[in-house]
Amino acid sequence: MNEPQQKLLNLLSQKPSVKLSEAEILLGKKRASVAISQLVETGLVERTYALERVKVKTQTVPYIRLIISREEALVIAANLPEKSRKQQSLLNLLIFRQSGPLPVSDAKLQSNCDTATVNTLVRKDLAALENIEVRRARYPAIRSNYPSRSI
Repeated sequence: MNEPQQKLLNLLSQKPSVKLSEAEILLGKKRASVAISQLVETGLVERTYALERVKVKTQTVPYIRLIISREEALVIAANLPEKSRKQQSLLNLLIFRQSGPLPVSDAKLQSNCDTATVNTLVRKDLAALENIEVRRARYPAIRSNYPSRSI
């Protein structure tokens, strides 16, 4: 038995299982691969495979929500001057939204407004911004730009 194999067996005597990356750190990539293959062939060790845990990245996303009642917001939206069309559009979106806060980016897209409009509603104490932690998969499902067709 050569030296890399002995080092691996010593490591395995300390732990019930060893990751390939640990063996590579101990011996180097090539030597670890050769030593493991030799030990598997002789039947001294068993190679097992396992999936890694899914890595999820936590991100804080700003959300906007109404802080006044819907009735009050309807009255305010109706009384806004003509120059405040974007504020009115954003207010109406928040009023008629059925569930909780809305991501600011979605609100801006759906109401065709910008960050200044969002900030104006917050400054007028009609809406509030809150940062919510969102957990997203590192590689979300790949979407095609083409509509699906059935044959």
